[in-house]
Parts: sequence; C-alpha cells; structure tokens
Amino acid sequence: MSELSSQRLDEPLPLWRRAGFRAHLFICQSCREYVKHMSTTRRVVRLWLDAKVMPPAVKNKLLAQFKKSSESEQPKR
Repeated sequence: MSELSSQRLDEPLPLWRRAGFRAHLFICQSCREYVKHMSTTRRVVRLWLDAKVMPPAVKNKLLAQFKKSSESEQPKR
C-alpha cells in the first residue's frame, strides 16, 4: 500500500487502481493516516523548496527520519 500511496502522489492512478485504493482507505484507518502524513510532508517540503529556505533544524530532522525509514525498509541480513 505504501508503494501505491507514493505512486499516487507522483502520477495519476488508472481508474481501476484508484477505485481499489479508495476502497482500501475507506476500511483502513492506518493507511488513511499514512496517506495523510505523506501528503502533508510532500506539500511542506515542496513549499520550502519553492521558497529555497528550510529551517536547519527541520531539514536535519527530516533527513534523520528519511534515513531511519530507509534503513528499516532494507532487508535484514
């Protein structure tokens, strides 16, 4: 579901996939929250990028969260 959420933010989904996505969000509160957070994060980062200004503390916190997130998605060896 996280891949589909990211894809949805980057490009329009085909109608059949969009319908399935919405149906899942209707029944899954966790995924609704995830999509909400992804959308908010993207919107805020885009605003800062457009303004060419991001407070250093925010930038560092975001980078740390992205690093932590990407490490948790790596397969365990």
